[in-house]
Amino acid sequence: NTVPIKTHSSPLFANRDAFFPVANRPTQEQNPLEVKHILKCHQDLPFPMQLRDFHLLVFLSAILDPLSDMPALCAAVAAGKEPKEGHRELIQCYAAQADK
Repeated sequence: NTVPIKTHSSPLFANRDAFFPVANRPTQEQNPLEVKHILKCHQDLPFPMQLRDFHLLVFLSAILDPLSDMPALCAAVAAGKEPKEGHRELIQCYAAQADK
């Protein structure tokens, strides 16, 4: 028996002008340039709103500590509040690597 996979839609991640690439897709690459693209496309929004992309958050868990940084970052994003000090700077510095 096969069970169809249904896509979940969440209002938290809806209404985006750009989306971060999905992992494990041969035609899409996750890298600093894509992080920069997301931040630039949503630069008019508050920083927590810029990060409201599930695949971006999953990608950031490989850069930030998944046990201490990510729970705090995800809580801030979900609440629409500024993340802990240093998180914004780390993410923006990572995105700036696309310029190098």
